[in-house]
Amino acid sequence: MALYTPLRRLGLVRTAGPLWQKPSMSNPVIRAFSGTGSNAATPQDTNPIEAQKSDKEKGEDVSLADKAGSAKTLWTGETVGSIPRRKQFNILQYPKVDLSGYIDKSQIQREEDELVWSESMGVTLDRFRRLTKRVLHIRRTSNMTRKGKIPSMYALVVVGTGEGAAGFGEGKGEEVADAIRKATSRAIKNLTFVPRYGNRTVYHDITHKFKATQLQLFARPPGFGKRVNPYVYEICQCVGIQDIAGKVRGSRNPMNVIKCTFEALLSQRTPEDIALARGKRLVDVNQVYYGGLP
Repeated sequence: MALYTPLRRLGLVRTAGPLWQKPSMSNPVIRAFSGTGSNAATPQDTNPIEAQKSDKEKGEDVSLADKAGSAKTLWTGETVGSIPRRKQFNILQYPKVDLSGYIDKSQIQREEDELVWSESMGVTLDRFRRLTKRVLHIRRTSNMTRKGKIPSMYALVVVGTGEGAAGFGEGKGEEVADAIRKATSRAIKNLTFVPRYGNRTVYHDITHKFKATQLQLFARPPGFGKRVNPYVYEICQCVGIQDIAGKVRGSRNPMNVIKCTFEALLSQRTPEDIALARGKRLVDVNQVYYGGLP
């Protein structure tokens, strides 16, 4: 370390950038080390282009190919000062692929929406495509009868507008696609308005219990984000809540967590409810209980 610092100060230690440039003879240290004799080589005497040409004339830019002819070694023509630098790399000959017949992801999504959508859902196809849909839970169930076990698939889907409305639905079918289609149809029919404070968070801290699941949700300031259980996160995405924190205690069964979250969000006390219960104007409730925030 003691030797490195003086060399840098003297100009002998150079970074990667100047290595590709020709050394300058204005530096007294480089001029002293370049030699004083008539046969001394100076940086000006060696031209990188001439060195490259001489190497090519000597046949040093040899192209090597394997038996299949897919790998080659090429001369890049790069130099470090007056020393030529060679780099070897492989060039793989890939066949050209025609991408004209491929369908983009948006087209695939539109076709899937057309397969799931039906007029019985009560919404148009354009409105259905704008909805946020999340398949949160899928499991295989079986019904034991005298004929044996009859298997079926169960799906739980959450659907939301992203602007304050969401709902969930459950469906069963012989195949996963049938269960998802039934659950999506029921979720759309169960769309419910969810109150949001400032269109971004809940009005107040919530503590709710559903069977063995205990859920706590906390209102947070702008820019906080969603720091909650994964299932609660997806529900907030569908509802349109951006800033919230939460904790799930007890049972973390997906079905219980999802149902508990919806009950908790719908149990909020809005300023209108408090004003109606206390017989005061809405502006007074905002000033006293919500710090005068708009």
